[in-house]
Amino acid sequence: MKTFSITLCLIIVLNGIVCGQSGEIISKNENTIIKEAMQAIDSLHNLNNFLIDIEIQTIKGEETEGRMNGICLFKNFDESIIVIKFPKKDTGKALLNKNALFYIYFPSIRKTQPVNPTSKLFGNFNTSDVLKPPFSDNYEPHYIDTRGNTHIIEFTTTNEKMPYQKQILYYDYEIKKARYIELYSKSGKLIKTAYYDEYIEINGITYVSTIRIESVLGQTSIMKFSRFQSRVFPENYFSPSGLIIVAESF
Repeated sequence: MKTFSITLCLIIVLNGIVCGQSGEIISKNENTIIKEAMQAIDSLHNLNNFLIDIEIQTIKGEETEGRMNGICLFKNFDESIIVIKFPKKDTGKALLNKNALFYIYFPSIRKTQPVNPTSKLFGNFNTSDVLKPPFSDNYEPHYIDTRGNTHIIEFTTTNEKMPYQKQILYYDYEIKKARYIELYSKSGKLIKTAYYDEYIEINGITYVSTIRIESVLGQTSIMKFSRFQSRVFPENYFSPSGLIIVAESF
């Protein structure tokens, strides 16, 4: 009986050690996946020194309902600009992301003013969906679950300037790419889902080239980046006062 009691105690102790080690391994794996996923999603949007054409289409059924064209100037994550070329009523408007603060230039009055990052750009896209601030600087990650090769990670904002209270990333660990991201309002409601449909590789680095956003109301908008051109921009472009120079130069 004494031998049995000692054996039972040893089994309990060993099980506790194994379970504890297993928990640590799981935690380490989750942390590794979170770190990799955050780096991957930021890398897709970290367009340094690029001039890129942008097109956004709104889709109804199988038909294109509306279209916006323009160009994007990406200096880095913290400094980027959109200049709108079409539709005609918006031609010459320019939007700036400067350290997660957003500004808009109106050519009709030749003035620049602050704008909310949640302000609509075109279709389901707002300005910050295109000129996207980095996850690593503005969100805290939490591992939620795994489904096959897809890991689900919730990013909760740590910066009140961010347009979304949280974003839930569905990350494919096997191919090291984002599947889609659910976007939640400041009140915690799901408002739309961004699907990462196409990628482009430039000099060994992968960037997103097509994003499709579907709203909870069933509206679909598709953004495409094309003609990626390496470009070094003047420092004075990326400021509220510099928007007029950019808008009139491009």
